[in-house]
Amino acid sequence: MQCLSKDSCRGGSLGGSLRTADAFTLIEVLITVAIVALLTSVLVPVMNSARGLAQQIQCQSNQRNIALAMRMYIDSFNGYLPGSPNTSGAGPRKILPETVVATNAFDYASPLLGFLNTSVPANRADRQELTRLGVFKCPTNDHRSEPWTGYQSIPDAADFTTSQASSYLTCWNFLLAGDGYAGAQVTSGVYYWLYGATWTEVLPRDFLPKITKIGLPSRKVFLADAARYVDEGGQFTYDIGYSLFGAGGYSGSGAWWIDSREYGQYSPAADYSYRHDDGIAAVFYDGHCEYLSREQSYRAEYWYPKGTVITDGSEGAGGEPSGYVVP
Repeated sequence: MQCLSKDSCRGGSLGGSLRTADAFTLIEVLITVAIVALLTSVLVPVMNSARGLAQQIQCQSNQRNIALAMRMYIDSFNGYLPGSPNTSGAGPRKILPETVVATNAFDYASPLLGFLNTSVPANRADRQELTRLGVFKCPTNDHRSEPWTGYQSIPDAADFTTSQASSYLTCWNFLLAGDGYAGAQVTSGVYYWLYGATWTEVLPRDFLPKITKIGLPSRKVFLADAARYVDEGGQFTYDIGYSLFGAGGYSGSGAWWIDSREYGQYSPAADYSYRHDDGIAAVFYDGHCEYLSREQSYRAEYWYPKGTVITDGSEGAGGEPSGYVVP
């Protein structure tokens, strides 16, 4: 046999040499594993942060679309705000769900469906379901919610089933009326729902839920991330009542009040509300969006109309003193 090269005639030494070159030592394997683990520990938080930022951007895009519809509503209804029991919610206060758009007294969302080029179902439960989906759903909110009747007899209660939990709440401090309207009627048989004159925060006596009454729209929150009706065990429920009970299923008290069920010391709802890197996405009445950290969100200015007097600053999380007048 003629050897093609000196090395090819060494009786298998070439194969042995190749096997030695291909093998990894234990030290090399351990080093590789350590490098992979290090890269994973660096990249996973970066990827999670990027995903969280993308979800926040989508959330704010949703809110801007809702805000556009809100502005069209205001323009169409002589400056009145949607979601008030004194405006779009006056109908449900008459307990006539089959003839009104709003599903309950504080429902800001159903009256906006038409402005979002969405058909408005006649069935109240179907309307409410639409206000949990599409632009009304935060991409980080996958919680399910159970219907709750409150203290009312609800004839159409069987229409409501387990549903997507609500993602966004409007602030009810802009939706009530000052006590100067005590005894006045919104429509025949429906009296103005007043902000309590003896509460910790006192609205101007002539306040009405109108865009011209709230103060600077760019400093007043229309809508924000929030979890509504979450019990201590983490179970979400939604109010299917027609009329006034608490703030309904569509509004909350805002983040200034320390006893806020959505943002204050109430756990775990507050943790669900501050869902974007321990902050919230909020859209203001002028239509612009802001990210507010938990601490930033405590400012009374965001959640109360201009001229509101804070009579007891200890009730708030924002540090405003007693007697503070909201700008």
